Amino acid sequence: MQERARGFKRTLRWLLVAVSVAGGAGLFFLLTSCSTLDERDECCEEIRLIYRYIPGREDEYPDHIREIHHYLFDGEGRYVRELRQTSPHSQQIVLRALPVGRYTVLTLANRSDRFSNFPEMVEGETKLSDLSITALYDTYKEPKDGDPLYWNIREIVSERFAHTTYYCDLSNIHCHLLVRVVWGDIFPPGEGDYRLELDLLPETYNLHRPVRNGLYTWQGPGADPALSGSSKERSYHEFPSNRGASGRIVAPVTLFGHELRHTFRSLRYTEEQIPTLRIYYNGQLYRKELDLTRFFRDQGLKPDQDPVQDYKIVVQINKDNILIFLWTGSRVVDWQDGGSISGDLAGS
Repeated sequence: MQERARGFKRTLRWLLVAVSVAGGAGLFFLLTSCSTLDERDECCEEIRLIYRYIPGREDEYPDHIREIHHYLFDGEGRYVRELRQTSPHSQQIVLRALPVGRYTVLTLANRSDRFSNFPEMVEGETKLSDLSITALYDTYKEPKDGDPLYWNIREIVSERFAHTTYYCDLSNIHCHLLVRVVWGDIFPPGEGDYRLELDLLPETYNLHRPVRNGLYTWQGPGADPALSGSSKERSYHEFPSNRGASGRIVAPVTLFGHELRHTFRSLRYTEEQIPTLRIYYNGQLYRKELDLTRFFRDQGLKPDQDPVQDYKIVVQINKDNILIFLWTGSRVVDWQDGGSISGDLAGS
């Protein structure tokens, strides 16, 4: 009986030792292992992408970005998956346990199926080099402009045991043109149907790479002049290339107080691609079309150098000519039969 009791004690003692060892090993594992869910964990590889929109000196992301999508591509340019931000209102993405290698993150904000055509993303099949987005200006029988799009493309590198932060500046890749049509020394032709038409607009972007050099909009005192691109101390904006200019927006407008008004929203203009404006009355072209290229050049407007394209023009129709001027400017271009000349509009 005593021998049986001693055997039981020995067995119990070994069980306690085993539990202690296993518990210690488990505790050690918990203290030294990585958590891919806990953002406070500092021992794993981590890539942090911080998104912002700085058109001037301040981050205006909350004022302009209503929804955003981030697409991850591997080193071969094949689609891996869509990335999620750390919370619905966060401007950050945190990646952990990403296999070592090079990747590209493509970001699009404020895109809608109603106003833009964007392909379905298929994991392992969709190629970054094939990606484009097309504005659906004239698809429906309703006045329809483009989406207020924002874009970023960022190459990232995943390294073993490395913690890396990337600052990603969203670029404004749409244009606003507010057009006011007024009558000067004559009256409007009547109360009939009016349309404003903007033609020869950029219609499709290639999304896989930027075009030319980007634009700096902000640089802090700690910025290293030897470095380029976006950083904590510097805001840098790149823009995608477009495929020609054949888009058209037709906007029915109502005559109110002897004035027509509409704000056109499209893809960005370039200095080689400035649209043409037409005014229609009861289905017929009213006066002559207005090629805005000369006007932009005369005003010194350089779309390629404007990180935000937000233009406002007034078209004044007179008996013998048409004057166009910036809403707050005084320099005008005068269209009349036989050619166009430059002049000043007093009191504008």
